[in-house]
Amino acid sequence: MSEMTKDEAAVDRALDRFILTDAGARKLKRNVLRAQRALREAVSKKVWQLYLALEEAVNARDLNIIEQAIKLGLKQGRKRS
Repeated sequence: MSEMTKDEAAVDRALDRFILTDAGARKLKRNVLRAQRALREAVSKKVWQLYLALEEAVNARDLNIIEQAIKLGLKQGRKRS
C-alpha cells in the first residue's frame, strides 16, 4: 500500500469514527435533513436542482479542507513519534 493510500485510509477512518460517534455531528445531520425536506417542499424542481448542485460544490470544498487538515495532523503526529 502506498503512503498516499495509507493516508487516505486513515483520513476515511477518522472521518467515519467522528461521524458515527459524535453526538453533535448526528444532531447537525438531523437538522440538515429536516431543513432540506422543508426546502424541497417549498421550491420548484429547477430551484431544487440548483440547490443540490450548490450543496455538492460546497460539500466537496469543505471535505477537501477537512481531509487536508487531517492529513496534516497525521503527518505532524508521525514526526513526533
